[in-house]
Amino acid sequence: MPPNWDANLSRARESQACRLLMSIPGVGMITATSFAIAIEDPANFKSSTSVGAWVGLTVRRYQSREVDCYGHICERE
Repeated sequence: MPPNWDANLSRARESQACRLLMSIPGVGMITATSFAIAIEDPANFKSSTSVGAWVGLTVRRYQSREVDCYGHICERE
């Protein structure tokens, strides 16, 4: 285990934002703390789409004359 693993885990469990994020299946301590530190204040974003775009994720979109479909999330190119 990396050094200070237990200390970091206890700090993440004390944070309400990290606890909420870690309740999502597949989100652990590292992901939760990284996301919480990067975002800081969620009120800075109008919507979850804005957060995704800020992080560098966009929704794949297919458009034609008659069809406008949103697909899976992908990295911004």
